[in-house]
Amino acid sequence: MSIDTKQIALNYRMSHWARIIQKHSESGMNIKSFCDREGFHENRFYYWRKKLREFTCEQTMQLETNSLMTNKNPQRFSEIILSDKTHTPPIMDICQQSNIRIDASGIIITAGSDYPTNKLMELIKGLASL
Repeated sequence: MSIDTKQIALNYRMSHWARIIQKHSESGMNIKSFCDREGFHENRFYYWRKKLREFTCEQTMQLETNSLMTNKNPQRFSEIILSDKTHTPPIMDICQQSNIRIDASGIIITAGSDYPTNKLMELIKGLASL
């Protein structure tokens, strides 16, 4: 069994940038001001935000594919209303620049792109365990 150091490094960087993007979301600052304060160029911020969105979409599609192959139950829909007042209500739109949609095992979750990444990862892990 060999250790995939490239994958480990990528996972570390993605985790690091997920925390930075979360920090920006909680800061209330615009991206340029936030990046200036944190000491990096805003292009890096945009690059990693896009990379994390793409990763989330890929994971979602993989979950959907796995769910379709193993799901014997009909789809059921439940609306989840978030009480966190710092975020706008979710908007139905799949994997676009401003929105994220997760549809797996008959459960659909939508959130704005500024929704905290760590909360999305918790939801994805929960769905994966279904």
